[in-house]
Amino acid sequence: MTTTISTPPNVKLLSLGDKQTGKSCLIKRYCEKRFVSKYQMTIGIDYGTTLVNSTTKSKPLKLHIFDTGGHACFSQIRKDFYENCQAILLTFNMNDSKTFENLKNYWYEELKQNLGTQFDIDSLVIVVCGTHSDSNTFEVKSDEAKLWVESKRGWKYFETSAQNGENVAEVFEYIFSELLNMHENDGRRIIEEKTGFSDEQIEAVERILKGKDNWHKFNLHPNNATKDDVKKQYKHYAKLIHPDKCTVPGHEEAFKEIVMIRNALLKSVKK
Repeated sequence: MTTTISTPPNVKLLSLGDKQTGKSCLIKRYCEKRFVSKYQMTIGIDYGTTLVNSTTKSKPLKLHIFDTGGHACFSQIRKDFYENCQAILLTFNMNDSKTFENLKNYWYEELKQNLGTQFDIDSLVIVVCGTHSDSNTFEVKSDEAKLWVESKRGWKYFETSAQNGENVAEVFEYIFSELLNMHENDGRRIIEEKTGFSDEQIEAVERILKGKDNWHKFNLHPNNATKDDVKKQYKHYAKLIHPDKCTVPGHEEAFKEIVMIRNALLKSVKK
């Protein structure tokens, strides 16, 4: 009788994000079960491979990790490692809003450009990690980050701490589980489609939560707005982001705020 030994599938994970956002720390925390407190810049690419087992699947995976340097000067080096990538780990520092803005703009554009036709979420696992979740001073709100990530089909958001281990195992377990599901489904992911989400709802929540002042949040001008304009805009938002009709992250906070904005503007408007 011949025993057949199955070979674990090979999968490739690429880490991306600004320097000092904790890419290497997350990987070391998971793979080596330790936290490295001293910052050591990744020069170009760090490569490692490990055999991993999912807690929800019986099959192991051979994971090839390409941990990239976040400096702009390494962009040409990073470009060569996007090919045949099955998983992307994106990071930003929750204590530094600039790293989140760079994620939404610079890194997102680099991702799309370098993946090209491979930028297909049905065959690619993308996870975004807000790092330093153990801090008490956040510059990036959880709802803001979750809103941006979850507005993208098939993307997943976690808040992590390499220092205390919060959600680190959960991040990699999610990645492994999705990759194994994809391997068992002829290279295609099974993505649960979101409901109750629209671009208009996302834009409304973002405007209300991030607008520079009440006039901007209600998309009105103080020089020509009337009380009727304020009431009309309030009704529009109330219908659009009502908790019974909206699931956009942050919608409950935004819904409460539109009441306060309406009352404040009605006191300011003279006509």
